Amino acid sequence: MEFHQELKEARNKLNMKQSEVAKALGIDTSTYCGYETGKRSPDVLKIKRLSQILQVSADKLLDIKKEDISETIKVPETTSTEELLENFILSLKIINNGSDLNDDDYAVISSVVKILDTWFTKKRQEHS
Repeated sequence: MEFHQELKEARNKLNMKQSEVAKALGIDTSTYCGYETGKRSPDVLKIKRLSQILQVSADKLLDIKKEDISETIKVPETTSTEELLENFILSLKIINNGSDLNDDDYAVISSVVKILDTWFTKKRQEHS
């Protein structure tokens, strides 16, 4: 099902009115109706909040299945830490509407990516 269909189904399961969900989300009822008809799309934060209000995972609302994720995210084992970091930073910039990260943010993210890379490398070696 598409997002707007999942959204309507989740609301109906809780016997909620569109106006109730809209109020809980802090938006106009007309905006919420646009979500359910597929004429409008909420941002990521609103999707997260909708999942809380409607007591359903964001994955369910977005109709994301585990196999879809594994097909979409394929990282070759030969990818360097620097390449992973670069791709991660690019993803964060996209999420942050193109804003650059400051030096402190970059340092923290770089450290986290290096720790994760070390951990995943160790796990791969254990399973080889």
